[in-house]
Amino acid sequence: ILVRYAQQAGVSSLAIAAWRMVLASLVLVPLALATRREELRGIQSRSALIAGLAGLLLAAHFVTWIS
Repeated sequence: ILVRYAQQAGVSSLAIAAWRMVLASLVLVPLALATRREELRGIQSRSALIAGLAGLLLAAHFVTWIS
């Protein structure tokens, strides 16, 4: 419902998707750092690259889904 309100106000789908990802990150990153700091330090660069790619695909999903 909030997406519909934003679209009616003229906000672009890309901006809605970006804000959705930013707000989720603001909630999840501190939680992950507080509970899994050692695991995060041990992530290999290949795994971090795959996770980043997954994040980009999720962002693309939100942009197309919201459109």
